[in-house]
Amino acid sequence: MKKIVIVDGYNVIRRNTSLERSSLIAAREALAGAIAAFLVRRKIFDEAVIVFDGKGEAVSTERYAASQRIRIVFSDRKADADEVIRSLMRRSCGAARITAVSDDTSVTNGARALGADVLSTGEFVRMLGMSSAKKKIGSPVRYEEKAIDPRIRDDINEELKKIWL
Repeated sequence: MKKIVIVDGYNVIRRNTSLERSSLIAAREALAGAIAAFLVRRKIFDEAVIVFDGKGEAVSTERYAASQRIRIVFSDRKADADEVIRSLMRRSCGAARITAVSDDTSVTNGARALGADVLSTGEFVRMLGMSSAKKKIGSPVRYEEKAIDPRIRDDINEELKKIWL
């Protein structure tokens, strides 16, 4: 089964100091370059999709870097990146093994509801071999996970799917 990582681009850039650059364009290029090198170096994922908010863009655009197995997607005015990520996960789950990279609760909860794997931005940046120092503003709070009965978990997931998806 194909393994796809879907990355919340600006979320990764904004939460990790190693991706700070003089402009968002430079930061996007740095992130895409790091992911391209990672895909070549490590065979964990077959493809990467990096999603950025494109609010204010005249047209929704998609660029492909076929040789590097990276797809860069900009949301349009009607949807933000989180909505695009959830849509991509819904379309891809079942046909591929999905891993979502984000610290946004709506993205991570939606991913878990679909049975996708989740990586925090810090975990992902460390996998890329970059420093993962998080910026202090907006850092998520981590809670201890507890075991839950599988039937209850499935009921909860079904209810969450109705709300989030």
